Formats: sequence, C-alpha cells, structure tokens
Amino acid sequence: RYVLHDDIWMYGSLGLVQREPTRFDYLLDDRALVDVKQSDIKPEALTNIEAGVVVQKNKLSWTGNVFYMRFRNEIIATGQLNAFGYNIRRNGGPSTRYGLENTLVYAPTSNLKLNFTSTWMQARIDAFTQTYFISNPEGILLTDSDGNFISETIELRNMRPILTPEIYLQSGVQYAFWNKIETEVMMRHIGKSYLSTHNLEENILPAYSVLDFRLGIEVAD
Repeated sequence: RYVLHDDIWMYGSLGLVQREPTRFDYLLDDRALVDVKQSDIKPEALTNIEAGVVVQKNKLSWTGNVFYMRFRNEIIATGQLNAFGYNIRRNGGPSTRYGLENTLVYAPTSNLKLNFTSTWMQARIDAFTQTYFISNPEGILLTDSDGNFISETIELRNMRPILTPEIYLQSGVQYAFWNKIETEVMMRHIGKSYLSTHNLEENILPAYSVLDFRLGIEVAD
C-alpha cells in the first residue's frame, strides 16, 4: 500500500493459490456409481495479480481495481451432464481472466448509504479437449464390435468458460431505522453467458436483472 494523499492511496498484490479437487468435482453427486482415480482431475493452480486505487472524501468513497488471473489445470464445468443432471467438471488447458472492478459508496447521512459496483471481465481457456459419446435417436449409447462406447473428440481453442458473464452490475440503497432495523433494496444485472464450451449463440443464458430486498432486525439479548 502506498499513500498518495491523506484520502488517496494505491495498493497491489500478488497471490499464488492451489486448489485441490473436491469430492463433488470427482463424484458430482452422492449416488455416483463410478470408479474414481485421483489422477482423473488434477489440482488447479492460480497466479493472481491485482492493483487498485482507493479514494475517500468525506461521505464518498471509490475503489478502482484491475486484476489478472492465470490458471493452470483450471477445474471447469464442461457443459455436459451426468445421469443425475449434474454438470461434469474436468481440467481445462491454461486459462486467463482479467478485468476491471469499480465500487462507489455514498453515505449522505449516518443511516443512509448508496452503493454501486461494476465488473467487466474477459475470460478465455487456451485449449480444451472434449469427448462426446455417440447415441442413437432414442438416446441409447452406441458401441463398436468390441463393446466399447463410440466417442468423438473435439479440440476447442480460445473459448470462454461457461457461466462466466462479461458484465456484472449492482446498485443498492441501505437505510437504518433507530439503529435497530436495517433495510436494503438491491438491483443486480448479469450479462449473458454461455452454456456450452462451443460458445454457440443459440446456447446461452441471456442477460437478466434481479431485484432483491433485505430486512434486518436487531433483537436485544
């Protein structure tokens, strides 16, 4: 952290993180009847670099942040579902996420607070190999003369991970009554995201907005 002025400072960070696959990553659900090897999914490693500026003036504060994340063996959802409807997760190739974050908070009085947050993020997986098993029109998997399931392998490059929107916006109003009751109205907007690793426009989750309301009451002991 480096202080530029009494109410302005800068910061930066470098983080190295490794995440082991979870039980859910391997089994997908409690009833999965498959043989699981530890080597099926490797641990993912992340290098995270961030830098930002914080400005605090009287009743107003603003934080601007830039980030860059580089993954190795990122554990991603493939877009394929298992027999129970859970998204199958596997290691992807090297992947990158970078973007900008912006947070603005204005508190004109002690019991009123207005806030706004925005995130713009680009996410790309360098390469990913996906295997599809071939079935007939009735949904029965086809096998070859030796009884092995017939499959097709596709190599995908420079793809956006599924369910990773480019835009996220959030604004809200908080108001406290008598320091005992707190209310908040919050609007969120999430940009479109892909539902398959092929990034097809006909297979997306459209952008949507959500209005939330929260009520908190402090109860004396």
